[in-house]
Amino acid sequence: MDLSMTNSGIRIYDSKKESKYVCVPLSELLPIIQGSNINWALLWLRAQPKLEHVESVVHLSGMVNESPNGFVCSWETLLGLAEKLYQEFDLLIIGSKSIQNLHRFKDDREMYETCDVVIEMIDGGFWEVFSSDPNLIAKLKTRFHETEPLDVDFQKKFHS
Repeated sequence: MDLSMTNSGIRIYDSKKESKYVCVPLSELLPIIQGSNINWALLWLRAQPKLEHVESVVHLSGMVNESPNGFVCSWETLLGLAEKLYQEFDLLIIGSKSIQNLHRFKDDREMYETCDVVIEMIDGGFWEVFSSDPNLIAKLKTRFHETEPLDVDFQKKFHS
């Protein structure tokens, strides 16, 4: 079966209500995803924490970014982290029904095709979400207004 035909993505440009220059926070994205039934890992975390959470977020960032295979965590941990962040700059979260898929990938396309959900913040400017569930992508498109569809091989097309 060709997974690239089933996984699709969306880029989200919507901004926070308070600032047209800051993308919507992870705390607004996660409730739509509702990922308590799959396994999760943080592969990259660079964000500005809320003042009262600086120490814990800096500690977690170190663990995530220096880990050879990311930081496996629960859905509840991701929800808790989202509430501690003021602004995300670079963030990569993967989710999979199979815990064996929770690792760093050499190729982004392979990650997009293998994982059930990939959530990535790019340079603080926009989110990219890939999923094997077309209903999730449709819900995100409905919830957010400044979006564009992505294929799993969009980077190859972009760089050609």
